[in-house]
Amino acid sequence: NNEQRGTSRPGSGGESRHGVTGHKPRDPSRPARVKLPPELTKIKAFLTGFRKRREAWAFNEPVDPIKAGVPTYFQVIRNPMDLGTIEKKMSSGEYKDGVRGLLRFRDDIRLVFQNCRTFNPPDN
Repeated sequence: NNEQRGTSRPGSGGESRHGVTGHKPRDPSRPARVKLPPELTKIKAFLTGFRKRREAWAFNEPVDPIKAGVPTYFQVIRNPMDLGTIEKKMSSGEYKDGVRGLLRFRDDIRLVFQNCRTFNPPDN
C-alpha cells in the first residue's frame, strides 16, 4: 500500500503522510532552491568541492573581525565577500540570468581574493 510507505504515485489514489504531492512542506525561513542552468550546475559543484578543501577555510564564511582579531577589517574592506555567500547567492538564483549572471559570479569570486590581498598585503 502506498500510504504505508509514505509515497504516492500519480493516479494511484493514495495520499502520502506529507500530503498529496508526497513532499515535505518547504521551510519558509529558507530561500527556495532555483533550478540552475547547466553551466552554473557545474560551477556550483566546483564551488562546493572547493569549499571543502582544507585551504579554503578562511574564505568560506564572512569575516568576523572580533573573532579573527582584526577590528579594522571593515574600515579597510568596504565590500566583503566570501564563498559561502556566493554559494547562497547561486542557490537563490542571483547568477541565473545568462552572461550577466556569470559575470556577476566572476566578479564576486574576484572580490573574495582581492579583499584578501588588500587586507593582507605581501609584506604582512
